[in-house]
Amino acid sequence: MRNLHFSFLFLLLAFAWSSASSAQEITKGSLSVFADQKNVNMICDFENCTVDKHSIEYAKDKYDNWDLGVVEITKRFSVGYNDKSKDYCKFGAFPEAKYTLIYHLFDIDDDQDTKGTIDIIETQSKELVVHIEKANGSAGTFGSFFNLLGDAFENLGKKLGKLSRK
Repeated sequence: MRNLHFSFLFLLLAFAWSSASSAQEITKGSLSVFADQKNVNMICDFENCTVDKHSIEYAKDKYDNWDLGVVEITKRFSVGYNDKSKDYCKFGAFPEAKYTLIYHLFDIDDDQDTKGTIDIIETQSKELVVHIEKANGSAGTFGSFFNLLGDAFENLGKKLGKLSRK
């Protein structure tokens, strides 16, 4: 019985550690910048991203309608954010918006989970107002490349929506 308690405690601690280590870290600013914003410009920066250990050019060649797919996954980010946030805010191609969210993707693994960082800048001045480390999204289980990538973006949006409530 004592070994059972020890095993349970070990599993509980391991789960707590893994959950904490994957949480987003705001290292500059606050998501309160979105409080009065209806629209936020969103840019997905794939420049330094690998897709299943391949270059982004490989992925763009492999998957049809890359640009349309990026628009759709951006919409999924909005859905996730607004599902969990106290403030409604639409993310997309809004170059006139006060703020621009730049999602710097570093890796999209073979399950379409994403890893990256987020910078939120003032659109006009380009001044950095928020920086978030460990901006990672978990994809779903079934579907096409963009469907699973959309799941990851929606998951990330939900995490940031929850974070904005704090």
